[in-house]
Amino acid sequence: MDDDIDLAREDLAVLHAVVDADRAVSTSTIKEQLYCIDTGSQARYRFNNLEGCGLIETWHDDERTPEHQMAVRVAEPTEAGREIAEEFDEDTETLPLEERMLRLEKQVGRMRETYGKVKTRIVDLEDEVEDHDDDLEEVAEEIRNIKRVLVDETDSRISAGEDS
Repeated sequence: MDDDIDLAREDLAVLHAVVDADRAVSTSTIKEQLYCIDTGSQARYRFNNLEGCGLIETWHDDERTPEHQMAVRVAEPTEAGREIAEEFDEDTETLPLEERMLRLEKQVGRMRETYGKVKTRIVDLEDEVEDHDDDLEEVAEEIRNIKRVLVDETDSRISAGEDS
């Protein structure tokens, strides 16, 4: 690893999470993925450290920000960040097998937890879609009923006008 850059274990964990992601990573995502980051302020602190070293770039993503909330801060790795993460990966290959297994078990545990949350969210969203489908079907039925009434009234007026 570069001698000029001194990173804490938590910084390296955050750097790996950012490098391994397929899109810009938010502080909330870091907090959810890493057991060593418990709060948003800890994630922001690590983002600041890594950005100060030139390993990531951060910005506020308005598109991912819920209405009436502070802008979501996201990060992507720089080329230097990718290189440092790769060098660290090479260094860890020399770790004892037990240490590597512990790390893998923790990582798999986090992945299972994230998968469980995602699966639950998908089920919730499917339920919401079904509810909206039911609501839309009710509205469509009401529109058909109104249309029938209007047609009947129009027919009645036309018939009444012809009889007079």
